[in-house]
This record gives sequence, structure tokens and C-alpha cells, in this order.
Amino acid sequence: MLIESSMNLEKLTEHMDVNNNGDITPNQAKKMRQLLVFHANAFEWKKTQDVDDSDWFRLLKSAKD
Repeated sequence: MLIESSMNLEKLTEHMDVNNNGDITPNQAKKMRQLLVFHANAFEWKKTQDVDDSDWFRLLKSAKD
């Protein structure tokens, strides 16, 4: 999925729900989108697939807090 401010939140929610618990809220998805967009240039991420697992889980934790 392309990292941009208009990312589809439903698709991002599915991507965030790594354990298929259905526990990701719309606000958490919005926060994750903001974090991805904010950090994309510094880490040279173009797509969500470019994000290393360690970075993904760090951002995911931050989005859930």
C-alpha cells in the first residue's frame, strides 16, 4: 500500500490487525497513517511493504497508545 495522507483507512486497519483480532479502532488507523506519512521520507518508505517489521511494530504500538 502506498504511504500517503490519503491512504485508505479500512485497508490500513486490515494491515495493522496482524493477529486478526479486529481490535484496531478508526482513531488508531488515523494515527498510524499520520506516523507513516511523517516518517516515510526519513526512512525512505514508499509503501507499507518497505517498513521493516521492527519499525512497523514500533509505530503500531505508538498508534495504539
